Amino acid sequence: MNKLAVGVMQAINSKTNFSANGSANGSTNVVFSPLSVFTVLAMLSGGAEGNTLSQLLTALNASDVYQLSDGVGRMLLRAADDSTASQGEGGQRTMLCELANNLWVQNRFPLTDRFVNLTNSTYHAVPQVVDFSVDADAIRQTINAWVSKVTHGKILDLLPVGSLGSVTRVVLANALYFKAVWADKFNQSLMEPGPFMLSSQTSVDVPMMKMKDLQGSVHSM
Repeated sequence: MNKLAVGVMQAINSKTNFSANGSANGSTNVVFSPLSVFTVLAMLSGGAEGNTLSQLLTALNASDVYQLSDGVGRMLLRAADDSTASQGEGGQRTMLCELANNLWVQNRFPLTDRFVNLTNSTYHAVPQVVDFSVDADAIRQTINAWVSKVTHGKILDLLPVGSLGSVTRVVLANALYFKAVWADKFNQSLMEPGPFMLSSQTSVDVPMMKMKDLQGSVHSM
């Protein structure tokens, strides 16, 4: 996944005009989840063939679809187990990590048995049969509502008006929600301004967190 994350970041950097203050197009920051990108592309590979499948497996550093599906399945299960097992004092959960997948498919659009089986067994996603040619915007709003629900209202209007149309055939979606408490809670009174480098020549002053702690180390002989 790290290889894919670096590749996506390089692609974003090459196509995005960053301003001197570090923002894309001078107004916004760029944030993306490598895990979400990886999961959706892995799900897509289950229905791909030929050169498309080869390119997807290369990008995901996988040898075949089933090996990839098995790895993603273990990763999703581990995230769920970690979230369930995380409890602090009083039995309260200290971490919540939720991953959800879904897909909306044009009515009568053919899906292979392998794709349907993998999306069900690994990604816990059942194809939602829709008709984009009748009311694509209503389906867009349905997808946005699902994303908003599984991200606890953190991501709204993911798909803008006009992003779907009568020629749309499949929409794959992954949502990731993560919330946790600090292992060592930071004292905000220790925050102080410091330089943050936007490039090798440009910096801005931003609030910096600083902590001093004794950390253990292991040395091999």
